[in-house]
Amino acid sequence: MVLDENIIQYLVCPSTRMKLTLAEPALVASINARVETNTLSTVEGEILSDPVDGLLITADGQRAYPIIHGIPHLLVSSAIELS
Repeated sequence: MVLDENIIQYLVCPSTRMKLTLAEPALVASINARVETNTLSTVEGEILSDPVDGLLITADGQRAYPIIHGIPHLLVSSAIELS
């Protein structure tokens, strides 16, 4: 498990305050495929170069926050737009 479920229940999007949940493995694999080809960037245009261990997804499914080396990156600037 990437993060303890007891911790996840308290996490919210720093921008919208929506509840966050762990992404399905298929989405994580898809994101990592884009990381490998340098075609994935954050909302601020930074290219992600490290594969993600997991993703925390907003309740509306529009934004994801990467978990890298076991650490959730919950800064607005670290968000990945999913739509």
